[in-house]
Amino acid sequence: MPLFAKIMSFFCVLAAGAFLCLASLDWLARQPWAYEVWRAEFMVHGLPLDDRDTGWTVDWSQEQDLSDDTANEMFEKAGKKAVKTQKKEIENVRKNIEEGIDGLQDDTAKRQALRGYLLPQAHTFEERQALALRTDNDPEEIKKKMEMGDTDAQRTRLRALLPAMALTVKERDDMNNLVKDKEVPADKLLAALNDLASTASLKKLLGSMFDDAMPKDGEQEQVARQTRRAQVAHLLYNLSRDLAAHQRVMLVVGLRAYVNEAESQAAALREIAQRTRLAMIHERTVFEQDFARQRQRLEGLAQDRERKKIELQEKEDLKMRNDALVKGRREEKDFWVKNVDNAKKETEASLNKQAELENQLFAVLKELGDIKDRNELLEGQIRALTARGGRR
Repeated sequence: MPLFAKIMSFFCVLAAGAFLCLASLDWLARQPWAYEVWRAEFMVHGLPLDDRDTGWTVDWSQEQDLSDDTANEMFEKAGKKAVKTQKKEIENVRKNIEEGIDGLQDDTAKRQALRGYLLPQAHTFEERQALALRTDNDPEEIKKKMEMGDTDAQRTRLRALLPAMALTVKERDDMNNLVKDKEVPADKLLAALNDLASTASLKKLLGSMFDDAMPKDGEQEQVARQTRRAQVAHLLYNLSRDLAAHQRVMLVVGLRAYVNEAESQAAALREIAQRTRLAMIHERTVFEQDFARQRQRLEGLAQDRERKKIELQEKEDLKMRNDALVKGRREEKDFWVKNVDNAKKETEASLNKQAELENQLFAVLKELGDIKDRNELLEGQIRALTARGGRR
């Protein structure tokens, strides 16, 4: 081999070694940066929905790229318990919430807990109002009031409440059709309320919200999965109660979905606040009108009250005078009753004395009659003796 060829071979081997060294240095320098970029992509886009989600990649599932060590490192400051998919996080959150609610002994406490989870899930003012009405009206309490005899009032109240509790168009149509009949039985209204607002129904409603956000099998279309990511962000964002929980949600759903949900919630709250202000203005206007009417009514009632007071005073004065007259008449009555009683007693005594005298008179008259009869008898004897003496 010529010397030139040997020299060129030496330089080629030297260049190849230098190339391998530079390639190794480049790979060692690029790998940490690529890993940081990959971690940043996870921070922006969040965890995959499930084990089939390709996310921002094309041909493979992101869950395959997420090792257990990396997941534990990512969640070290976000609740410790690491997950690799949003589906798994939803399952864990659902399990914790359901166990917490089932662990409460008092039904009122369960309803309050459900209220705290359900109200933030509302997208609109109407949904929030409907959820608030469902959690505030316990069918068992209304049933007790009906059993105590307050059936008509509670039936009127339910006829107004049920349509406002509807969350869907179908529910609203069903409730409107139910309350059209003014004589609808209270049992039917109570059954409808139980379907909407019982504790079991509220738990079922919360469960349906988890089911709606849960990734579905066979759901591969990118648009559908982006919509699902938004639903997951809405669910987890509004179930978070503190800063640590929000930091975990930010890691699970990603900054993009988290910020979008925060902006959506801010817009919804602004709308709810605006609707609330308008409702307050309307209620204030209605109150002012009602207050003016009630004030006029109260003024009229006050005048009637003063007139009635005067009439009452006149009646009391008349009663006092009549009482005085009645008292005088009663005294006179008592006086005459006493005199009559005395007169009766005196009359009775006089009658008794008169009867005694009449008896004595009767005895005397009888004795005189007996004497008269003897006189007449003696006179007859005397006449007879006289007649016989003349014949001699």
